[in-house]
Amino acid sequence: PGLVPERDGLPGRVRVARLRLGLTQEQVAARTGLDPRTVRNVETGRHRPSRRTSRQLNGILGQL
Repeated sequence: PGLVPERDGLPGRVRVARLRLGLTQEQVAARTGLDPRTVRNVETGRHRPSRRTSRQLNGILGQL
């Protein structure tokens, strides 16, 4: 149990997409209206995003 490695699954896809766009977690949060902690927790696997959060991330990062 614990954190999902950042290169695997959704956390890895979120991180890779963010980095490809040259964005920080804070910039993604600002553009999506999410709390920076939410973005960080999704990337580390601590938080499984709701459908709403997933849509917000997809809107800025593209299809995850």
